[in-house]
Amino acid sequence: EGGSQAEVKGGELFIDGKATGIKGGVGEAVKVVEGEWAILQADGTYVSAVEFYGVLDGQGYSFKNWNATRGLIATNYGVVKNIVIDASCTLNYTVAEGASGDQNAAFIVENNNVTGTVSGCVNKGNVIIVDVSCGAHRAGGVVGVSYGFVNDCINYGKIDVTSQAVKN
Repeated sequence: EGGSQAEVKGGELFIDGKATGIKGGVGEAVKVVEGEWAILQADGTYVSAVEFYGVLDGQGYSFKNWNATRGLIATNYGVVKNIVIDASCTLNYTVAEGASGDQNAAFIVENNNVTGTVSGCVNKGNVIIVDVSCGAHRAGGVVGVSYGFVNDCINYGKIDVTSQAVKN
């Protein structure tokens, strides 16, 4: 792990107490823009983390004290690497009643597309999924579902999936 510590406070990412974000690679900072995670690019613009095509290198920095309801990146088409989720973090994701399609949940990447790569990431936080629908759902610590490449990642956190769905 890197020597610095990252902490999420009110949607902003702080490293060593400064709002500087994750440094390295193309991504220079991560924050909430218009209610969604976004990653600051070298040209000063923010790229949505809903569909991510860039490179995000966390350099082993740790997210700490993050109480998330969704993962950092919804669908990854790019490269995400060297991100650590500390044991102080919790992902509480509820699949709403009537949710359509597959629902995937994980701290770092929810859906890793065929062109996506996730490598060197570690999750130590707990993932809690409550399903009140009747769909097909997947959960993981680092990646929820992958059709691309996942290399040298590890999950130490507990994954707890509870179904409250009633199918007639």
